[in-house]
Amino acid sequence: MAHCETQIIAHIVWATSGRQPLLTPSVAEAVELCVHSEARKLGCQVLAVGGTVDHVHVLVKLPPTLSLAKLVNQMKGVSSALARRVLGKDCFFGWQSGYGAFTVCPPCAARVARYVNQQAAHHQEERIWPALEQS
Repeated sequence: MAHCETQIIAHIVWATSGRQPLLTPSVAEAVELCVHSEARKLGCQVLAVGGTVDHVHVLVKLPPTLSLAKLVNQMKGVSSALARRVLGKDCFFGWQSGYGAFTVCPPCAARVARYVNQQAAHHQEERIWPALEQS
């Protein structure tokens, strides 16, 4: 393949099933590390991962050979299995079936990364971007 130059940056958001507040600090930390690791395995440059008790935000730069749908499917699948192990067999865990994905222009990536990294503060202070929180 000839050299390709791309700037495919996506802000992806998905929630727990029924928006259940299952992402306790220990589960959230494990899920964020897992999502980061899986995205990197697929060749993505991870710019930010964050979330709250009921949803996750990921900002990534995708390689031109990877579809957004495959990336999300892999991140959700692997992190769901991990969350079930962390929570234990007595607790149900699952992600909603869908997700939201938004393209981000390169000059805006740093601002979106700050938003993703500061999810807890944004929600506590009710300083959210509604379009990015409805997924």
